[in-house]
Amino acid sequence: MNPRRIAATLSGVLVALALAGCSDNGGGLSAFQGGGAEAACAAPEVAVEPNPVVAGEAATITANNLSATCNDQGEGADSPANGVTVSLEAADGSWGPSDVATLDATEDFTATATILLPSDTVPGAFNVMLDGDQFGSFEVVAP
Repeated sequence: MNPRRIAATLSGVLVALALAGCSDNGGGLSAFQGGGAEAACAAPEVAVEPNPVVAGEAATITANNLSATCNDQGEGADSPANGVTVSLEAADGSWGPSDVATLDATEDFTATATILLPSDTVPGAFNVMLDGDQFGSFEVVAP
């Protein structure tokens, strides 16, 4: 399947997911990337159900710990993330990432998204990218 066709098809899909981090960057995904970070905030968790997903069927993406700030030093309450770009890419690098939505987190720092995969989606591994970083993955299988 043509990568542009996948991107165009997925762009029309309803996605209600958001993302998080450990430092404020104006509301979107912050600098959570980890490494030698001093922050002790919970990492975002992303799950896709069912997994594997049958091409042509819907999948639900559930995310937890979606904070735009990491106030783990007593600076005040954390803020939900907003304006986060969600994209998908083939894990083998054959196409993508393709942006599919711009999202806002709820006040409980969780979100759920439902996506409908085109029936001609090529089976394989896919990554869920949030502001350019991978936070989840899922498999697509043939019907």
